[in-house]
Amino acid sequence: MLMRGQAGDLANTISSSATNMARLRAAGYPANLFTANPTTVNGAANLTTNRGGTTYNALQVEMRRRFTKGVLIGASYTWSHSLSTGNLLTLRDLGTDNGYTTPSAFDIRHALKLNWIYELPFGKKHRMLGSLNNPILRTAVSGWQFSGVSRVQSGTPSLLTGGRGTYLPGDNGVNLHNITTSQLQGLISIRKASTVSASGVANGLVYYLPQSLIDNTLSAFALNSRPLDPNAPYIGPADTPGQFGNQVYLYGPWTPRFDLSLVKHTKIGESKDIEFRANALNAFNLTNFYLASGGNANINVNNTLFGQTTNAYRDVNQTNDSGARMIEFGLRFTF
Repeated sequence: MLMRGQAGDLANTISSSATNMARLRAAGYPANLFTANPTTVNGAANLTTNRGGTTYNALQVEMRRRFTKGVLIGASYTWSHSLSTGNLLTLRDLGTDNGYTTPSAFDIRHALKLNWIYELPFGKKHRMLGSLNNPILRTAVSGWQFSGVSRVQSGTPSLLTGGRGTYLPGDNGVNLHNITTSQLQGLISIRKASTVSASGVANGLVYYLPQSLIDNTLSAFALNSRPLDPNAPYIGPADTPGQFGNQVYLYGPWTPRFDLSLVKHTKIGESKDIEFRANALNAFNLTNFYLASGGNANINVNNTLFGQTTNAYRDVNQTNDSGARMIEFGLRFTF
């Protein structure tokens, strides 16, 4: 395990075994060789500090057109960057916290939003069909509005994990070979493929990286039978003993979303109104993917599922929106 750069995993294996620790102490090593205070490991003793934090900087531009002549428009653009404090690798060296250099989970760099209302120029008080003598037809063509809310934004970040521990058990980062982080980011693209299972059923698979890069990366982790091509781009393990690998954050694909509404107002006298509304949320049924977060296998390079994604994008506030197209109908009487 030491030759593979997994000192943290090895230390965790030894320190979590009473038998191994007894042998270690019998050999003259201190009881806190691996754990700072071994007597409180299972005693729910915690250290809480205020070392964590985030920074947020943004440029925001907004344009508004008030509702005049049947048209309302609102548009905004945000260019931002949110950073958080990095991971604290060990309590023995608080200097491993590398400051505000880690992208926050909600670090959306670009966001363009647009909302509008367009009153269709038909019927009463309009030039088109406004002079209809038939009151039923005049009522039928009047009071229609088309509105919508649109959003196009960049993806959120995900940290590639190597599945091996140097300082802490669990992960020590990755190393990029024959490719830079910006070049790797440029390869992010959703592609769909299908395979046939043993029972003959086709299973759709979605990937966010090219297959050649995935295959060569899995070869570097000895997860397939292909020979490693050392001259081609790949993501490899941080296998130098005592050294932490690179923290590589990749941003998911851009997210477009369009919510559209068609509204019909029917006036009854001066104070009463019947409103019929048809809403199409995610009107074009666009499936927006994001990479993953936490310990998900899709971003764990030391896993055969690396490069796939099964996650539909969800807003960071975890709304009940499923991400698929939803059609709603509503009827409201105002008096």
